Amino acid sequence: MPLNTGIGKQYSQADLYLQRGTVIDGFTRANNATYPGRADSGQSWYPYQGTWGISSNQLYSASDATNDLLFLDSFTNNPTIQCTISGTLNSATIYRLPCLIFCGLDNSNFLQLNLLNGAINLSKTDAGTNTVLSTTATTTADGTNYTLKVIKDGLSITVLKNGTSLISHTLASANFKYLQWTKVGCLLLKAGAPATAARWSSYTCVETAH
Repeated sequence: MPLNTGIGKQYSQADLYLQRGTVIDGFTRANNATYPGRADSGQSWYPYQGTWGISSNQLYSASDATNDLLFLDSFTNNPTIQCTISGTLNSATIYRLPCLIFCGLDNSNFLQLNLLNGAINLSKTDAGTNTVLSTTATTTADGTNYTLKVIKDGLSITVLKNGTSLISHTLASANFKYLQWTKVGCLLLKAGAPATAARWSSYTCVETAH
């Protein structure tokens, strides 16, 4: 429904989301093995690498290859992101990881959050090289839904799993470039022959409140 702003022009709800840089996507749309569709807030997801789709109201990588990447521009370098994920998580050598990407420039430069083999990991990808910035031990069961949340506020990054704060990290000067980039999205990491699919659902991204 169009909303009247009081200044002589009406905007749709999606227009207002776009103006604020908010991304909301429940992925509750028809199954599609070749196109992830638009977010509920109106933006188009861009498959930077691989083929992405929707299955049973969840986002997934249809090409199912490691480093498959889906992006869109959040228009904020201070995002608060929350998403429910599941996958093959509980092995260091056989896994299918649904990762969250933020403060990205392209497929070689971004910050990343994932669960792997009894740990939650905050890392950076810098010119294609991944480095773990902070890690904390936590439960990682295969096929179990976990709600991950990352709050970036300037140099500070806080990470929560199922509402419990597990990581508090401050970006060092060598990582200040991530302060300027605004792409967010989803990354698949895969090794071996994992048995459980990787899925993303109930995705939100808003500018961190001050």
